[in-house]
Amino acid sequence: ILNLSAVALTLIGVVVQIVATQRDGSPHFAHTHAILGLTLTVAVVLQPVYGYLRPPKKTSPGRRAQLPVRVQSPSTKRVAWKWSHMLIGYGMIGIGVFQLIS
Repeated sequence: ILNLSAVALTLIGVVVQIVATQRDGSPHFAHTHAILGLTLTVAVVLQPVYGYLRPPKKTSPGRRAQLPVRVQSPSTKRVAWKWSHMLIGYGMIGIGVFQLIS
């Protein structure tokens, strides 16, 4: 729910900015702040989708009598996904902080 709220609020902010820019007559995406804002918007929209598409954990069924299922070490795809998802998220935080002070 929080991810979807962040996406919705981000998109509302973008719409408000586009309307304000059009009313002002200023060119769209003419400054670093605007370009980074667009980049951040795309990342905010795609990050939850990327999270939804995460690879499954490797599991071993073990014996029938053994519950729960034993979990093995994660697959290479899962580790790569984890690191890329985390780095993209931290990058979004960094760009967001920069946007606040620029």
